[in-house]
Amino acid sequence: MAGNGTLTASQDKSIEVDVTERYVIAYGTVAFGSANNKTYNGGGTTLSFAGVIPGVGSAPPVEVKIWSESASLGVPKYVFDAGSTIANGVVRIYGADGAAAGTKSLVEFADGTAWNDAALNVWGDTPRFAAKFLKGR
Repeated sequence: MAGNGTLTASQDKSIEVDVTERYVIAYGTVAFGSANNKTYNGGGTTLSFAGVIPGVGSAPPVEVKIWSESASLGVPKYVFDAGSTIANGVVRIYGADGAAAGTKSLVEFADGTAWNDAALNVWGDTPRFAAKFLKGR
């Protein structure tokens, strides 16, 4: 039986955290849980930043960009939806709809699609993120 997939954020400590007058911006990577018996959660898979970025509170980030470092993939596309806290945002994963070339659009992967499924094709990808938090929240 397949289980829900997990995502884990890790700060890239080789890139300094950018602290401005209003924001803390940190950079890092997103790792997928084990490919064995793990599936995508339709509607998004939880990504927590709790305890990952020093100096930020419990408020959710105001902006998160996630992109693939694997140029050959083309898809998937990652979209972060902030939750009500730093610990309960979700990442939605989109891919091509399979239509003829030139008419493809992005659609969210179906609930239950395996991480290592040929259509999802995220296994082996190490997405990077830039997360922006309001200072002092």
